[in-house]
Amino acid sequence: ISTSIFRRYLSPSRLSFVFFLLLAVAGKKEKRGSGMTFKKLHFVVELARHGARTPRLEQLKGLPGRPWNLPGGFLTAVGEAQHAEIGRSVRQRFVEDLGFLSLNFNSTEVHARSTMYARTLMSAQAQLAGIYPPGSRPTLGEWQRRVITPESPVHSLSSFPVFSHPKSTDFLLMAGDAPCIQEWQKEDMRKCPVWAEAERRIAPLMKPIVEEAYGPGVIRFALKSAQKLSPGLFQAFHFHDALICMRTDGREDEVPKISQTYEEALAVASRFVFSRLY
Repeated sequence: ISTSIFRRYLSPSRLSFVFFLLLAVAGKKEKRGSGMTFKKLHFVVELARHGARTPRLEQLKGLPGRPWNLPGGFLTAVGEAQHAEIGRSVRQRFVEDLGFLSLNFNSTEVHARSTMYARTLMSAQAQLAGIYPPGSRPTLGEWQRRVITPESPVHSLSSFPVFSHPKSTDFLLMAGDAPCIQEWQKEDMRKCPVWAEAERRIAPLMKPIVEEAYGPGVIRFALKSAQKLSPGLFQAFHFHDALICMRTDGREDEVPKISQTYEEALAVASRFVFSRLY
């Protein structure tokens, strides 16, 4: 990866977070002496997705089970605990073992950048809280004296600086939300024959899939205007997403029983939508 990209988008900190995908990059410096080669760690980049979140409840109405008590697409307590645990692992490696980062939080060493979604911003805060537990960070509120677990989540802003860009101009992390890209996506849905073929395959299955899962008249879909260009695909996309959210959040007992054939059809449709849009 070109170093000019790092200089343009990331600060010269020792550890940078970009909450979207997963990647680790380390610079190295070789020293030769006594017939041995030594390498020195200069820079680490972690790119990560958010933790467990709620389903897209605005597009999927009437979902049975325990209430989520959060908006759709919002980070759950389990998701916060997941990133806090990752943070503790990062601390063990880069603070305790390697001494690469200071024991206490230092804004000149760590730079965090997130997409402008609550779930990614909160994931960043939770992971930073795992790296810098109580006593090693600035103290602004009572919650900072607690260790994050699913039973005692943060669900609050912290003192850690996390930077973000507006969705419409964030071409580094989420170009798919830029207006020009969204227009291209709509045009692709209207004119590309693969969309029509995928819709033809999944649309007749959605009603029997949903009724097998929950019975007739329980689930209602409220698709966005652009999603109505391929309603069957986006119904499958949101329904499959809900199943994943339940499993990721430890709600296996609430996952409806559907046939393996139907589950595979949902997965294929969901992967198609994701790959075409992103």
